[in-house]
Amino acid sequence: MILTINNSDYSAYLSPGAAITRKLNTPAACAFVLVAADAGFATPPLGARIVLTTGAGTKLFTGYLSSPPVLHYQGWNHGGQVYRYECSATGDEYILDIEPLPARPDFTNRPAGAALRALASSVAPGAFDLSAVQDLETLPQFTPARESKWSTHAAHLARRTRAVYRAHNGGIVFAPIASVTHNLSEADPAFTPDGLTFTSAKAPAAQITALSALKDEPRLYCKDYFVAYGTVKNYSLAHALFSQTAYTIVEENFSSALSPLLWNITDPTGALSVSNGKLLIAGGPGAATDGALAVSFAEQVELAANATLDHGYAIFSGSCSGILGGLYNGAVATANCLAGFHVTADSSGNASITAVVNGVLSGSPQSVAALAPIALTTRFYCREPYRATEPFHSSVHPAGSARGGASIASDVRVVLSIAPADGSAATPTVLYDAILPNAPAFCSYALVNGGVFNASLSHTRIARENTAEVQTTTSGVTRTRIQGSSTGGAECVVLTSTRTLRFYSSSGLAAGDSIVCRYRSSGRAVAMAVAGPAGPSTGRVLTRTIIEPPLRTTADCENAALALLDDSSAAALAGEYKCWSDSLDSDVFPGDALALNLPSRGINLAAGAAPGLPIVREVGIELPDLSTDHAQYAIKFSNDAAAALSFEFERAGTTASRPLAPAIIVPVAGTTYLPNLVNAEVTSVSSGIVNVDCGVAPPAGGGIEVRRTDFGWGLSDGYNLVGRFTGESFQLAKLTPIVDYYLRQYDSNGNYSRYSTALHVDMP
Repeated sequence: MILTINNSDYSAYLSPGAAITRKLNTPAACAFVLVAADAGFATPPLGARIVLTTGAGTKLFTGYLSSPPVLHYQGWNHGGQVYRYECSATGDEYILDIEPLPARPDFTNRPAGAALRALASSVAPGAFDLSAVQDLETLPQFTPARESKWSTHAAHLARRTRAVYRAHNGGIVFAPIASVTHNLSEADPAFTPDGLTFTSAKAPAAQITALSALKDEPRLYCKDYFVAYGTVKNYSLAHALFSQTAYTIVEENFSSALSPLLWNITDPTGALSVSNGKLLIAGGPGAATDGALAVSFAEQVELAANATLDHGYAIFSGSCSGILGGLYNGAVATANCLAGFHVTADSSGNASITAVVNGVLSGSPQSVAALAPIALTTRFYCREPYRATEPFHSSVHPAGSARGGASIASDVRVVLSIAPADGSAATPTVLYDAILPNAPAFCSYALVNGGVFNASLSHTRIARENTAEVQTTTSGVTRTRIQGSSTGGAECVVLTSTRTLRFYSSSGLAAGDSIVCRYRSSGRAVAMAVAGPAGPSTGRVLTRTIIEPPLRTTADCENAALALLDDSSAAALAGEYKCWSDSLDSDVFPGDALALNLPSRGINLAAGAAPGLPIVREVGIELPDLSTDHAQYAIKFSNDAAAALSFEFERAGTTASRPLAPAIIVPVAGTTYLPNLVNAEVTSVSSGIVNVDCGVAPPAGGGIEVRRTDFGWGLSDGYNLVGRFTGESFQLAKLTPIVDYYLRQYDSNGNYSRYSTALHVDMP
């Protein structure tokens, strides 16, 4: 064995008994003892580079001394006093973990491997070979926490993609579990039968219920209708709102040079600069060159829930041609622009701003005088708080073949507005306010895109906000109301804690105006997967509260339960194999698979049959004899039935645990659901009649079922039934000033929508 410390050979000082510990998705550790046997010994410093190599050149451990050596006096020899130095080293992750992560936005719609490469490059640029980092699954969102180590983030990414990460020998590996398989066969002369032990197996599971450790999921599609009267400014909402924590995705005040963690820059002529808290643009490649001058956000923007994109105060000082604050479905180009502000200006800076929607100019242009600061703002509203499901894995659905991970279709309302920066306008001028049908789940954002600009921008901010959409109609004219603080020019606010819609005095709300507030209600995400009837002779019934991957919806719970059932319904297998290194086909790392050919024990799991193969979870290596390359290996392994690889569970009895309500109906994974009635609306109310348009024709042989409570769905239950209708539009009786209706569609096979649409009418 050869030990080098900071490239110096310390083999002569290495005492027998060095031990290496490798655990799955955890930094490797090495404990060894040095004996200062002569005057040439130099005490290794903290952070020293440690490499332990066999004579054949296999690097068993590479890393860094992670704590100062512990000194022990041993006595005297002919050279003087003798000391032992107990040393502890951590794998190559050490240099990644000692550096704090820089502030950066969430990774959005990014492959897990791309996120891992970005994190490694941000803390130790160029220090590692990243060529073995595979992309694997795309995650809807991954939030890097600055207080957590790089290796912690790597472990999270690995768990969410059923992958293994390893930092070793100056490189980082990120690959699917079971990418390498080792053979253990009784027919092999080097096999060590007495070194193989198995632990007691668990009984298979017949039924698994998956619960989300998150607080709640979005459930009902709620539409609350009111009529304004008198001086009343507060309106009580019918349901508890599903509310996400409001947070800022990115805030750029142009106080320093544009960070590559936030922005991608295309500037061939050097037109861009940052000075005095402003982004200055002076020129560009040319007026007709779309995309040649661009400042685009480094991450994608999810068109989910509600968000405000404040593009800043723009000042135009000369010729301009291009788009500011654009959202793009794909590459940053006008043809791909979902929504943005198209700006043209003459040589003096007198500008014309027009909404551009789906690549086409829309609505009337608005004139802006030269050097007059104008605030540009985009708001979007989506009924879906999440636009993609989480991917879930098992041995049957490994990396690259996950359950879930699909986009969630949705329309998105987009509002583009401009306002004088001095606040002189009572309300912003709305350039566009309409629905983008079937909008993409994720899009690119470019603050600047064009050929030439002579302008400045003061700041840029993207913020996720309240999950409600508020509209009012006055004399047949409907407009979307701005939510937020009254000091920021907003017209109303939705208070989730009190379930109140509050209009400010400056909103201009008048008696007789109709009001609609659209939002999602809140509930616990839970689902069950069933393999067969549970019982002593068939299998266990399990309930798992899952922390990771995040279960954000019931659909996620279903996929998680099915993924768990993939393996939990099989026989559990776990054990340990102790042997000398000579009997192994190659070095063994956690995440490798074991093919077992053990006829005497009734086990035959052949290589190539990846589902169900036991996976190495931990490898211990001891070096009792340093004169040779012999090492003792202790390999702990188990399949997913014994210990799930792709999930982190909440322990029973923790404070985060919440019991299910007794009356909750647990969905069964695999149930067929019809589309939710997302677009159902009350179209008018008069003389005890409520007119409803569901926005979609019901399926042939089915219809729209309406109930007074969100319970009892099905043809056999009629206690709270209002009626069943076979047309898209119908009338409902309104016998009291305040009434609630719950709608789902059904087909001839008895399948229903997953969630109800709740229509709450509070009108005389």
